Order: sequence, then structure tokens, then C-alpha cells
Amino acid sequence: DALVSIAVHLDMVEGRVLYLEALSLLREVSDEEARWRVLSELMTQLRWLDEEVLVQVVAVTGTIETPHWRAGLIKQMAGYLPGSLLSNVLAYLEELGEESIRRDLLLALADHLPARWLGEALRIALSLSDEVARGQALVALAPVLTGRLRRDALYAVRNIRSPDVRVEMLLGMVPWLDEGQRGWVFDEVASAVGRIEEEMVRAQVLCGLIQRLPAAQLDGMLDLVAGFRNESHRARALAEIALFLPESGLHRAMGVVDGLVDEQQRLRVIRRLAPLMPSSLLEEAHQAVRGIDEPRGRALALRRLAGRFPVSHCEAVLDEALAAVRQIEDEPKRVAVLIDLAAELSDSQRSEGLAIIEGLRDDVAVVGALLGMASAAGLEEGEVDGVLAIVGRIAEEGHRVAVITGLTRHLPASCFGAVLPLVEVLSIAGRLTALKSLALQLPVERLPEMLALTRGLGAGYARAEVLCRLVRQLPESERHAVAAETLEAASSILDQEQRSQRLVDLEPLLADSSRGRWLEAATWIEDPVFRVEVYCAVS
Repeated sequence: DALVSIAVHLDMVEGRVLYLEALSLLREVSDEEARWRVLSELMTQLRWLDEEVLVQVVAVTGTIETPHWRAGLIKQMAGYLPGSLLSNVLAYLEELGEESIRRDLLLALADHLPARWLGEALRIALSLSDEVARGQALVALAPVLTGRLRRDALYAVRNIRSPDVRVEMLLGMVPWLDEGQRGWVFDEVASAVGRIEEEMVRAQVLCGLIQRLPAAQLDGMLDLVAGFRNESHRARALAEIALFLPESGLHRAMGVVDGLVDEQQRLRVIRRLAPLMPSSLLEEAHQAVRGIDEPRGRALALRRLAGRFPVSHCEAVLDEALAAVRQIEDEPKRVAVLIDLAAELSDSQRSEGLAIIEGLRDDVAVVGALLGMASAAGLEEGEVDGVLAIVGRIAEEGHRVAVITGLTRHLPASCFGAVLPLVEVLSIAGRLTALKSLALQLPVERLPEMLALTRGLGAGYARAEVLCRLVRQLPESERHAVAAETLEAASSILDQEQRSQRLVDLEPLLADSSRGRWLEAATWIEDPVFRVEVYCAVS
């Protein structure tokens, strides 16, 4: 261990001598774990070792009898061994009893084997009794096999008994086959999928291979899907295959959808089909969605279909979606669907959306709906009064404050004045929260009203915090006077940490005439940590 650790830091001539000495010593070490640990350390230096040293590394690796230790070492060596040593490694591989380890090693060695050893590697792969391990090993070897060896590997994969394993392995072979071989492989895949007895497994396998099949095979796969007895499996597979179908296939898929009795499964497929729907199928899909009794699913499906219709028809489809939203009994679900629709609605439909919000009984749902609609679609000037009227009727002040602060970033500049009366009736704590949010967004012409509301905040810390935000937006001619007022508010703050924060915020905004007063307020801070922070700001 010490020799290897030293050799790492020497040039290759001196290091090589130490590596050989270390490997010679390792043969005398009876503790297998110790041998494995030193070899693992040595593996980090393989790229620098010459063939003579590598021969010794392989020989000592052969003394490791614990299968997963030996396998781990061989995997690390795979990319660095010359062809002359790979025969030794293949011999070690055959000695390993666990098939999963032999498979993993074949996967690691496949890209590094010289042509003369490929036949031996194929023989080892074919000797694996586990079908999955055998198939994975054969697929790993496929890129480097040629001619008869590749045909033998393909024949072996074709003879795997389990249909789902055979399908997966045949598809893994496809990239390395010529066009003639690919044709019958795809036919074999389609046939094997149909022979999978358990329908759930058949559906899973089919969903996994759809995107790897050529278009010519999709019609047959659609027939297979239509024959599923379980509607959940049928819908899942149909939703997956629909992404790859041509227009004629989509017409056939809609026929399968119509045969689904379960509304949720029908909706699942229609929502997946909607973005792909050709104009010739829209009306049929529209009628299918209209037949859905469950309003939430119907509304979401109509929303997805609406965008595929011409503008003249789109609004009518969205009207149906809004009507379905009204029928959703669970308020949080009603709100979620309304928000999903918001970005698509016309002005008149947005008014309908507000009417739906107005009918909500739960304040939390109202808050979520107002903020969600504003975030999804913004606020138009003409609807602000209606929105604020709803806000004013929210009983819990905390919810009202949440909506006011959330809406400020979406308000048109001309509408900020309409919010201020709602702020004026809040408690000092609520007003502080709302004013802090408004101060960052408010148009300059509304600043006098904001200043008046801020001056009504009794506590010095609250006034100072909002005034600090407002001062930055004032014209130069007014800034110094309000900054001086803010300084007076900050000076009255008893909490030393809050006072220091306000003084630091305010310092860059003060006129020179106010600096003395600022320093005086700073000296009243008794805690030296906070006082130093304030002095650092001015320095």
C-alpha cells in the first residue's frame, strides 16, 4: 500500500519499479481484502502502466476469489488492457459463478475486445442460462460482431422464449442490422408483443417500443391496442401510440376512443390527442368531449380542443368550458381549472370568470383564483374595479393583504389609485405589508397619496421601512426632504437591529446637511456589532 502511494508521485521509470515490487509483495499477502484494496488503488494509475506491469496486475487479480471484487477490478481494467491480456480476463470471467456478474463484465469488455476474441465472448454470452442476462450480453456484443457471429447472436435472441424479453432484445439489435434483417425483426417484434399473455405487461412493452417502430408497423399495433380488454391498458397504450400515428391512424384511434366506457380513460386519450388533431377530426372529438358527464375533465378537454378550432369557433368552445367550470362542486378544483382557462379567455369571458370567483364561498379559494388569473393572463384596466370589489369583500384581513400585494405587479399604472382606499382601512401591520409592496410599483403621480398613508403608520420602524422604499422613487427636488423625515422615523426605532438596517438603507439618500443627525442616530446604537455595520456603510 505504501509503495503504491509513493509510486503515484514518481516519474514512470522510478514508479514502475515500485509498482512491480508492490505486485510481487501482494502475492504473499494472505488477506484477500487487503490484496483487493491495494489493487483498487492501483487501478487509478492504469493509463500510465506498461504491458509488463499490466501482466502482473492481471495475474494478481486472478488471485482474488470473491466474485464481485474480482469483477469490479476487471471492469476497471477493461479499457486499458492490450489484446494479448484479454484472453486471461475472459478465462477469469468463465470462472465466475454468478451470471449477473458475467453479464456485467461482458458489457464492460464488449467495446474493447479484439476481433480474434469475439467468438469466445459470444460463446460465454450464449452459455448464460438466464434469458435477460443472455439477451443483454448479446445486445452489448452486437456492435462489434460481424458476419456469421452477428447472425448467430441474432438467432440466439430470436430464440429467447419470454416474448417481452425477446421484444426488448430484438429492438436492441436493430441499429446493427442491415435493412433486410430489420424488416423481419420488426415483424417478429410485432408478433412477439401479441403473444405476451399478461395484458398489463403487453401494454407496458408496447408503450416502451412504439417510438422505435417504423410507421408501417403502427397499424398492426393499433389493432393490438384495440383488442385490450382492460380499458386502462387500452387508454394508456392508445395515448402513447397516438403521438406517432398519421392522420388516417388518428381517425382509427378516435374510433377506439369512442369504444371506451370509462369517462376518465376517454378523457385521458382525448387530451393527449388534442394537440395533434387534424381539422377533419375536431367535430367528432368535440362531440365525444360533450358526452363526458364529469365537469372538471370536460372543461379541461374543451380547453385543449378550443385552440385547434378556427377563431370563430374557439370562443364558443371556451364558453362551454366555462359552463363546465361552474358545475365543478369542489372549489379548489374549480379554481384550478379556471386558472388553466384564464389565458385563453376573451374580455367578455374574463367577466364570466370573475363572476365565477365572486360565487366562491371560501376566502382562500378566492385569493387563489384572483392571483392565479392575474398571473396567467394579467389584468385589463376595465376589469380592475370588479377585481378590487371582490377583494374588498374578503373577510379575513390577511387574505385581503395577500391579494393586494400579489396583484400590484399586474395592475395597470392608471389603476393604482383604486387600490389605495383598500389599503387605508387595513390595520397598521396590514397597511405596512401592502405599502411595502406598492412602494416598489407605484407610479410617480400617486406618491403623494402613498406618503400620506405612510405617515399614518404610527410605529417609527414601519414608517421608516416604507419611506426608505418611497424615497428612491421621488424626484431629486423632493428626495432630501422626505429622506430627512425618514431619518427622524428611523431615529425613533428602539430595536437596535431594525434601526441599524434603516440607517444603512437611508445613508446613500441623505443630503449633506442631514449627515450629522444620521451619525447621532448611529451613536445611540449600543450593540457594537450593529454600530460597526452602520459605520461601515458611511465609511
